[in-house]
Amino acid sequence: MSIFLLADVGGTNVRFALYQKEEVVAASTFKIRHFDSFESAVRSFLAQTNSSVDGFIIGAAGIKKNNAIQLTNYRWNIDALLLKTTFRLKEVILVNDFSLQGLGLIDCEVADYISLGGTTVSPNGTRAVIGAGTGLGVCFLVQEKGNVWRVFESEGGHTLIGSISKGMSVLNQALSEKIGYVSFERILSGPGLLSLYRLLKEKGQNWIDETLKEELQSMQTAFSFALQNQVTAKEFTVTEPTDITDLAQQGHQTALLCWWLFLKYLAVFCSDMAVTLKTTGGVYLVGNLLNHSFARKLIERFPFRETFEKKGVLSSYLKQIPVCLTVKKDIPLAGLKYIAHHLNNW
Repeated sequence: MSIFLLADVGGTNVRFALYQKEEVVAASTFKIRHFDSFESAVRSFLAQTNSSVDGFIIGAAGIKKNNAIQLTNYRWNIDALLLKTTFRLKEVILVNDFSLQGLGLIDCEVADYISLGGTTVSPNGTRAVIGAGTGLGVCFLVQEKGNVWRVFESEGGHTLIGSISKGMSVLNQALSEKIGYVSFERILSGPGLLSLYRLLKEKGQNWIDETLKEELQSMQTAFSFALQNQVTAKEFTVTEPTDITDLAQQGHQTALLCWWLFLKYLAVFCSDMAVTLKTTGGVYLVGNLLNHSFARKLIERFPFRETFEKKGVLSSYLKQIPVCLTVKKDIPLAGLKYIAHHLNNW
């Protein structure tokens, strides 16, 4: 029976585990910055667990090219052929890390997500997985013969941002003047949330009242539960996306408006992806940014379906497509296990 090393390589941490007899054992997490290379991190894990393996299955944060991935946020270069030779392995499978998010959702159960509406789900239909984090991750799942799912990577997050209201159009123009090409990722990510908040603060309340009046009023109605919170803390300097969520939770109006606009763009983007590949199997949202406990409350009170279904002649078609906020734990590890379990189909 073969033993595989599973590796989930992010921008900060690398998570290792062993897969044997369809079970995962000996999981450990290391800080990437503590190692000069992926190979040295592997050696440390194998020494720690006193293990030898027959193959690697790796998901890494970067674009795969020539069966290698240069990490987006660190100097590691992970080359499948080099690893196979260096460690004398039978098999090395290398995929983009967001593919693991898709594969890890294949066996989702009702308890693993919060429904954001939709009338019909096709169990065999194409699925879209969208994640707002350091960037905007997108992948699609398509079922093939033998009930095996195939994941298709996408750079859909870099498509040009859209608008379905006058306020969004004005905001798009302001963003364009500030940062140039405005892709959805420039908003629908942690850095994007920061950019949006800073723009609103820079423009000021008078500009918001004049140009985003309808958006502001809609936000005040939907998020009244949060605005009723008595603001006891001053609006401190924002340096992290979580700061904006904290300010929103305290009832600060600009932070709540920032989240309102963020969710509106997210619903528009989900709608675009749903019609691009006819995702009758649903749209699944993942990522820590959306899974903050207060962010979940905002998502559930935001009129997501109304925005998602605003698609002209395709509005009635979109009514049937479900959207789900995923709360499942350890999704990347589940994705690695899925590959290991279906190795013959990879």
